Amino acid sequence: MRKQALVHIHALISEIRAFIMERESVPMGAFATYDQIGILPTEIHYNKRKHKESIFTLLEDILMSLERLSTRNLIR
Repeated sequence: MRKQALVHIHALISEIRAFIMERESVPMGAFATYDQIGILPTEIHYNKRKHKESIFTLLEDILMSLERLSTRNLIR
């Protein structure tokens, strides 16, 4: 996959994160792993590997957040 495509995917997934954070009560630190990497989709000077790492980390954090939210909703 080309770097430009990875950057676009990174940006789209970041929008999903923003949507979740706006609509749901996500606990503090839910995206700490991604935030620690410190690479945003707009930082195109990073190489493909770094963007790919950021994408997968963000996807994992989103998945874990959604699992926590669904578990919390089942308990209610």
